Amino acid sequence: MKLENFILLSASLGIGTIGLGYLVSPQFMYGLYSIQLETVNEANMVRAAYGGLFVSFATLFLFGAIRDRFTKPALIALLAFMAGFACGRIASILVDGMPSLLIVSLIGFEILYAALSAYLLRGNVE
Repeated sequence: MKLENFILLSASLGIGTIGLGYLVSPQFMYGLYSIQLETVNEANMVRAAYGGLFVSFATLFLFGAIRDRFTKPALIALLAFMAGFACGRIASILVDGMPSLLIVSLIGFEILYAALSAYLLRGNVE
């Protein structure tokens, strides 16, 4: 298995699992971060933004892992997805302060996947 296929497949499995968690039980998922959803609107926003969006991106990453013609677009999307999260978390640390260790550990994964995507896109994927 080529590195780009492995990266996209592992991203698909991870992001897809997290997205399904938000679709099925947004309160449980937010509870992992000590956040309580109190209204139907909050639950709706979480299911849509984290559930639906994560599952749709996971599907794109999966297509990129199994179909060569989708590999490069999927890597571009993975780079944007992970770099966006990492930048947002870093901005929050600078403005809001240090979050929990769980959230800080996510930054490492996001930076790693963004960096790997950028590396693969720098002429290593057709």
